[in-house]
Amino acid sequence: MDAISRRYRKPKGRPSKRRNLCASKVQKRWGENHMQSDSDSTMCAKNSDILLAENSLIMDTEISISDEGSHAGEKEQYLNASVSKLQMFPSTSTSTFCTSEKSTYVLMNNDMWSALLSNTKCDECDMCSLEVECNSAYGFSTKIELKCKSCRKIFNSVFSSPRDDDSKCFDANKKLVEAFLKIEKCSFKEDILEIFRKVVRKHHEDLLGTANSVIDITVSYDGTWQKRGHSSLYGIGIVIDILTGLIIDYEILSKYCPECTTAKRDHGENSAEYSIWYKSHQEECSENYVGSSNAMEVKAAEILWKRSIKNCGMRYVSILSDGDAKTYQHLSSLNVYGNCIKIAKEECISHVAKRLGTGLRNKILESRNKGITIGGRKEGNLKENTIVKLTNFYRKAIKDNAPDVRKMKGAILATLFHCSSTDKTPKHSKCPTGSTSWCFYQRALAKNESPMSHSLMKTKLSEQVLEKILPVYQRLVNDELLERCSAGKTQNANESIHSVIWKNCPKETFVSKKRLEMGVISAIGGYNFGCFNSLAIKHNELSFVSVDISHKRDKRRLAQSEKKNSSDWRKKRISNKLAKSSKITKNIKKEGETYRAGRIIGKLEEGRSVISVAAEFGIAHSIVSRLWRQFKTTGTAIRGFSSGRPRGTTPADDRYIVLQARRNRRQTVGEIARHATQATGRPISRFTVARGLHGGGLFARRPVRCVPLTPAHRRRRSLWCREHRNWRDNEWGRVLFTDESRFSLSSDSHRILIWRERGSRNHPSNIIERDRYGGRGVLVWGGIMLGSRTDLHIFDAGSVNGTRYCNEILLPYVRVSRSFR
Repeated sequence: MDAISRRYRKPKGRPSKRRNLCASKVQKRWGENHMQSDSDSTMCAKNSDILLAENSLIMDTEISISDEGSHAGEKEQYLNASVSKLQMFPSTSTSTFCTSEKSTYVLMNNDMWSALLSNTKCDECDMCSLEVECNSAYGFSTKIELKCKSCRKIFNSVFSSPRDDDSKCFDANKKLVEAFLKIEKCSFKEDILEIFRKVVRKHHEDLLGTANSVIDITVSYDGTWQKRGHSSLYGIGIVIDILTGLIIDYEILSKYCPECTTAKRDHGENSAEYSIWYKSHQEECSENYVGSSNAMEVKAAEILWKRSIKNCGMRYVSILSDGDAKTYQHLSSLNVYGNCIKIAKEECISHVAKRLGTGLRNKILESRNKGITIGGRKEGNLKENTIVKLTNFYRKAIKDNAPDVRKMKGAILATLFHCSSTDKTPKHSKCPTGSTSWCFYQRALAKNESPMSHSLMKTKLSEQVLEKILPVYQRLVNDELLERCSAGKTQNANESIHSVIWKNCPKETFVSKKRLEMGVISAIGGYNFGCFNSLAIKHNELSFVSVDISHKRDKRRLAQSEKKNSSDWRKKRISNKLAKSSKITKNIKKEGETYRAGRIIGKLEEGRSVISVAAEFGIAHSIVSRLWRQFKTTGTAIRGFSSGRPRGTTPADDRYIVLQARRNRRQTVGEIARHATQATGRPISRFTVARGLHGGGLFARRPVRCVPLTPAHRRRRSLWCREHRNWRDNEWGRVLFTDESRFSLSSDSHRILIWRERGSRNHPSNIIERDRYGGRGVLVWGGIMLGSRTDLHIFDAGSVNGTRYCNEILLPYVRVSRSFR
């Protein structure tokens, strides 16, 4: 029967000659495939060792790996990850495996048997009364009996599914469990991982031209958790080879064991019965980790790195990971491969680009606290869309110019200055030149044309914004950071396998560790092998239905991957992302917080206390009480819109307060408040003054204290340093270095603070030569020499002059030190 799709339409009239020709070709092709499958079925292997042998010979398959050095100056052909992974394994067709139409299952209603046997007579009573009766169901396999209703004769009985030769379990149960729950055999884990490791080893040996017992590779590592948040009971760490993109190892950590939980509840955790039971259960216990969920990623990395040589024959000498976790620092402190081999760190360019977005958003908040607005809808300000575009420009500059650090830095700064250019001050010196440049200004110059106006640019930055965000860019273009990004790699492969795993085992449904491990190995097999190869390695005989479905899934995967990697799809995806982000931001600003208050009221209506609800949301209990009173009074917890409390100061008053603090930086808040009250004629509290000063960027800080030096002092010190710059240890050994410090015994040191901006600590106006303060204190003297030191001397009460210094310090200490030397 021809397959009928949802676009099928009944043909009208006589079919055309073209349709008849296509139909004849389809029939001929179907007949050839059918004959080929019949001939190949006699040559089917009886065990999976043949497939393992084929996969071990993958190393004979020629795969072209483009070399960056050999293609300098040329544009490389992009190959997406799915295609590159599936091409590493032989393109196995249906002729390689046994395919049988008899091994398929048919879903049939039990009442249909009566209609099928309605005209069949019983050989005993010669009556058309045969029926099929189903008894003894074992899962999805049922015992079927053929008997006569009249004479009750039983002709035969059989199960609806064959049994497995090894485990004696029914084939239908096994296949249905695999299909619906993605369950695999646990012994299958090492077999399938070993195939991937052989492929990785062969590729690295071909690249290096040598065969070693242990090879050094670069891997991408990331962790994932079964539950959102930081309270998951399961955590997974996965290692992916950067060169091939194949998963070579993983580790599952669990803080939960259902058997132990039941035993603790029944026997008690501290009972003797539980201790005896746990000794026999310890080897198969699912709980293999004790600690916080946040540290699971670090612990899994430690386990994987320590067993890399034993299990894989590899050393993970370079790790690509994000900067959030402490995985790299922990592995470096362990010295897994000894002191001679250090683990290098590579950065994910997507995570580094996110740092730029975070830095720009923090800069907006920091400027807002100082009373400066660089965000908002004003042209040239940092809108959310502008931040996203700058982040994309940063990531693309790294990716297109890797591994040249100098080119990466120049391309990043080129995008920044390009966006801040105007017609009066064009800043395109760092932009690429030529007629194919992405910069419209350089393209126009290359074509001897007049550049278009800068007002037509879509992404613009004002000079004020450029001045504020330039330190953020300078921090993210340093050579050390860009050197770690020279590979131009991302952790997209890790995120992809995470989505496949949690598609098999949804996070909304809790599963056991055994079920999770089976889902993980199933996801890894499909991710590395593809659907068809993953099925073929597990089964000696495949039905036509299984082969057809698996091939369709692999083709759909390749088609979707190719589509999503096309330039048109990428542009559409970026534009949709920007539009969605802008829409969400507008809705949040327009609606405000609308859900949190409703959640609080719902929990209070359940009978929860105000204190417990406040602790859960991390807010003060007075806020919860006010919401509850408002809800009981007005029937709603939505905050009404109002202008708020009237301001106590005008913008002119705020400028006057900041000006007073700048004129005399040692004034206290109370003194400035009194001056402002006298000047305005309105009472202004010191808290209002403090908020105004903080909004103006002034904060109370200790001034820098330095020793007053005259020009003569500086000349003498410089002359002394030049005279003694060639001294040796025996000469410096005769020198005693001394110093004194005063320790205050009062709770108030009477230090005077100054008002200054952040980052202006060493400005001349913020430095004082002497720090005078009163109160009780203790003066302590001490001296050090090469190889020895003096005792600490505490001066008695009173001032210390020259005579007292000679009598109490120089004579007792210096003389003793001299005689000792």
